[in-house]
Amino acid sequence: MKKIIESFDGTKIFYEVHRVPKSKYFLVLLHGTGGHLSSWKKETEAFHKKGISTLALDFRGHGLSGRPRRAEDYKLESFAKDVKFVLDNEEIKDFVLVGHSLGGIIATVFAKLYPKMAKAYIFVNSFYISPKLNYIIKDQNRIRSVLNYFLESEFFDKSGGAHPRVKKNQLSDLDLRRIYSDVSNTSLRSWLFVYQHIADFDGKKILPKIKQPVLIVKGERDFLVGDDIPEKMHLMIKKSKIVRFSEGNHLIPLKEPLVLSKEIYNFLNRGGIK
Repeated sequence: MKKIIESFDGTKIFYEVHRVPKSKYFLVLLHGTGGHLSSWKKETEAFHKKGISTLALDFRGHGLSGRPRRAEDYKLESFAKDVKFVLDNEEIKDFVLVGHSLGGIIATVFAKLYPKMAKAYIFVNSFYISPKLNYIIKDQNRIRSVLNYFLESEFFDKSGGAHPRVKKNQLSDLDLRRIYSDVSNTSLRSWLFVYQHIADFDGKKILPKIKQPVLIVKGERDFLVGDDIPEKMHLMIKKSKIVRFSEGNHLIPLKEPLVLSKEIYNFLNRGGIK
């Protein structure tokens, strides 16, 4: 069922919930920057066949959700609060958070704000600290102030949204056609505001406090996530496991959805998630 609600600050959040009879918990699926809930389409179909309920949402500034005008409305904490708001609206108490890239960062922030809520976490090609590419704007307060002054103007307003399909030949990490589609459908304003806040992210003090089971998925050919990132995350999180995809790039949910679904399902069963 597709729904749209107003979150804690009035931002409209679009989401899709699928309840499977007798499912013991939900998988809450969080997409990456420039993506949308349809990024998990094949995974959700696979989980439904396994008898698992799912909830996927469009982050603020993405897909069919609202696009706030101010930079401060894109703080990572606001994304996590949106997730909590949707969960409360659906009265979902038993769930596992699955986050790809930005989604993994939001799952980490969620763990900070609501440490006891999730039954487990799954990080797919995610980070514990801002990617190196984001260092360009990190701590550049003067430049960011000028940039945000223009981005918050009416010129960058974008009405509506979409769930554009990604073609199979556009699944490389640096495919310019897909990147352009991501930016144009998300909006330049939302895209840049999100990356500004990602640049300030540091999860080194959050991950060691996670007590739940954690699966870390890493694509060996991921251009964005360095080879040392999953290992460092594994060392920080006591109850964690790493799975590596030898041919996987950054877009594993889109490129290898069925293999990813199988790994997640195995982790949930072997990890004793009930």
